[in-house]
Amino acid sequence: MDCSLELFEVQFLLGSMACDADIGPLGGSGFVGVGRDVSGTDITISDLVNHETPPIDISPERVRIHSGSPTFSERYARMATDLALVEPNSDELTPLGEAVATAYEDAIDISFDTFIEQARDQTVSGSFLTAFSGSGCACSLSAAEIQLFRRLFFGLSELSRTGNDQTLTFTETPPSHPADLEPVFERYRRATTDVGVDSVLDVVAVQGDVEFDTEVTSALVSRFAEGQPIFARGSLLFVLGLGAQHNADRDMPVMGDLDQIADVWALHNLARRFVGVNEQLLELLIEVVRLLEPATPQDVARTVVSTDAFTQTFAAVPADVTITLPDSDTQTTGLQPLWQAATYGEWFLTQPTVSLEPAGDAIHNEASEAVLSWTDIRTRLERGNDQPRFSLDKRAPWALFHLFDTAVDRATSAAQTGDNRSALAAAGEAVSLAAQLFARWQTWHDTYLATPEREALAAWVEAQFAAPPANATQPTDQPLSPRFLWAFPYDTTQPVADIMAAYLETWIVRRYVRVMYRKYRNNGRAPTFLTMNEVGELFYEQSYRTAGPNPNIYKQVADVLCELDLIETNDRNDIQVTGEGRAIVDRLCSEVPCE
Repeated sequence: MDCSLELFEVQFLLGSMACDADIGPLGGSGFVGVGRDVSGTDITISDLVNHETPPIDISPERVRIHSGSPTFSERYARMATDLALVEPNSDELTPLGEAVATAYEDAIDISFDTFIEQARDQTVSGSFLTAFSGSGCACSLSAAEIQLFRRLFFGLSELSRTGNDQTLTFTETPPSHPADLEPVFERYRRATTDVGVDSVLDVVAVQGDVEFDTEVTSALVSRFAEGQPIFARGSLLFVLGLGAQHNADRDMPVMGDLDQIADVWALHNLARRFVGVNEQLLELLIEVVRLLEPATPQDVARTVVSTDAFTQTFAAVPADVTITLPDSDTQTTGLQPLWQAATYGEWFLTQPTVSLEPAGDAIHNEASEAVLSWTDIRTRLERGNDQPRFSLDKRAPWALFHLFDTAVDRATSAAQTGDNRSALAAAGEAVSLAAQLFARWQTWHDTYLATPEREALAAWVEAQFAAPPANATQPTDQPLSPRFLWAFPYDTTQPVADIMAAYLETWIVRRYVRVMYRKYRNNGRAPTFLTMNEVGELFYEQSYRTAGPNPNIYKQVADVLCELDLIETNDRNDIQVTGEGRAIVDRLCSEVPCE
């Protein structure tokens, strides 16, 4: 009888899903936070996890957890190889894989023979699931497994290979620079000078993670040369260190040894924010089309930048930006302040509000405001050029984005209620704020990232972010990244209104139309939000709402830390570092205070 891999997967999955049952350790809030039942029956997971439940059929005809029949190599081999659990192009375990497998086998209360017997019978019993869910579920790591993974995640292990022999050893001596990314950055900088393979290996060896010799397999070279263990370790330490400081109510976070990984997260957050702003500009312009239809892309863009609000907002920022901090009873918790610290280098201990108060006509009636150049607005926003990251002040991207986000909401709401005048005014304000946000990001790049001492970091960034399009006047399908701003294709002495009109027309409206009609040609699916007729006129179809960037990307890091008992819970709204977590930060990051 067939004893395929999928039959073992079904047993493991059903046992792990016990967490979704009311009787499970998470009380009905398991993998996806919802109750589950068995499709086509009235059987629930709670029913299955019961000693009295008779064996149920798990044959491939009855239970499918994926389409098709992927093999081990198709589903797991690459992931397991990347984690150094199996040998490249093989299902043979590495010493690390053997250590993990042994720890898991020792932790569960069921022998593997039971798995084999049920796979042969193509059944699974309630008594098996009850026993397995107590110790084998993916959410229940044993003390031995936790200790093993802590050592692996935080650099207290070494994986070396000589000839055909590969060895995993553990050490109580922490790496001298646990989150030092300079060797990884340096690899990219040196790659631009046609560095050879031997030099790349020399750079990687400096990290202290792995001892290389000439017989290291290419897969291991690739994995460790990319610095993946360093990034993972640095990110875990980063969240732990920031969380401990926030728990201690520190007014300002101290990056210390984590300064480089903070740069990486700041850049990552910047890229996500840039994509999010462009999505919101599309959301905004769809509503403008609703007001103007039929209208050409040029008409839509020009209408927005011709509003009084577009011009007046340049005069109001930053003089009339107000940041209000409420009483301490609204203290920020969880991932939000950690996200602020990663992006801006500081956090608010209380949840602030930001507003743009309209200034008097004496400021707004200056005719010269209408011909502000891009260089002019950059000059107005320059501040704190020596700061490693953005600050939380009224000139910072934090404040500018919140004002932009609010203006987009006002514009879409007004358009949907037929208040054309208010909608266009709010749209002009939003586009003005987007321009200032872009200009602030440019200033930060030029005064911080594009400096000789950060040449290696800049080279790494170049490799991570999409290159700017070769022709700024023609939309392409390729994604935009902050590198578009850093290699700005427009003449910055030109009026900012002209530059933003060209950007909106080309990279927001025409790019959307291009991508949507390409999809229409490929799969017959008509554009959802905007359509264009044969003479190039746009028509509104339906509104578009963006989810917007949020700090949930840290949730996966929080999940790992929680499973390692380094934070109390994986609740994204309440990150409380345990004593063991603070001890790891104290041990590995001497410059990061935890109290």
